Amino acid sequence: MDIIEQSTIDLATFDRTFILTNVNSHGYFNSAERNLNRYEFIEILVRFAKIRYIEKAKDADRCKTAVEAIDKFMNTLVYPNCKMCDGWTFRQKECYNVKCNEFLRKNMN
Repeated sequence: MDIIEQSTIDLATFDRTFILTNVNSHGYFNSAERNLNRYEFIEILVRFAKIRYIEKAKDADRCKTAVEAIDKFMNTLVYPNCKMCDGWTFRQKECYNVKCNEFLRKNMN
């Protein structure tokens, strides 16, 4: 299963949801045009869950509450596609790569 599914979340809905999530309404700082902050990432997952399992759901998939929708979304679409690793392994293998190390070394002073 994919997040984008023609019957519930098509590409236009995906784009609209991304724009709604990424818009700056608080005035503290601007998100980059194509980037999501951590809280925006969580927000877009919640929005997709509500769209898929409450607003546009088929009767068999319909959830009554946002909590049910989020739980179903995470268990069905997110968790099966995530690889688990501890924080240290992630930092060593993903974060601290050659490009990051070069940047950190050049700016160490």
